[in-house]
Amino acid sequence: MMLKYLLFASFLVLLVGTTVNSQVAGPTPTVGGKDETVTPGSKEEAVLKREAERREAYTKLDPDLVAKLLADDYLTPTPEHPSGFSDKKAALEAVIKHRDAKDPYPIRAMRSDSTKVKIYGTIAVVTGISTIEMEFTDRNPPTMATARFLYMNVWHLEGKRWMLVRASRERIR
Repeated sequence: MMLKYLLFASFLVLLVGTTVNSQVAGPTPTVGGKDETVTPGSKEEAVLKREAERREAYTKLDPDLVAKLLADDYLTPTPEHPSGFSDKKAALEAVIKHRDAKDPYPIRAMRSDSTKVKIYGTIAVVTGISTIEMEFTDRNPPTMATARFLYMNVWHLEGKRWMLVRASRERIR
């Protein structure tokens, strides 16, 4: 039942209004695609806090922080994975591999713009544009590169904590 609800929520958000503005707006998030202020103590504010924790965890390449964000049934599309999806274990292994690489490409900054939050009971769908700045330390001199992605994250309220159950992104060229 939960999977059907997740799929329906994801489809509905994609169909009705997750189009992300092609122009980068300020960091002010919106609720349900409307230009409303996120109220303190709201579900939207809690989800946005978890989104900020996610960016911090990946910037720091901290597998313990990442593990606290991902639900046990977490999945994300990954072309490199044999099944086409990466689960929680694979996501944590990727963070550790990246962190421990001889020449890692540290993420220097990660921010989200045009963020939209839509709550469906215990499901939250977040869309936006993610900008990631990485440093290529294996080059002489080290160089910076920026990548931008359209993303959609699906969170589920488990007890009192929002957990990331699905994540998807598409690179903007």
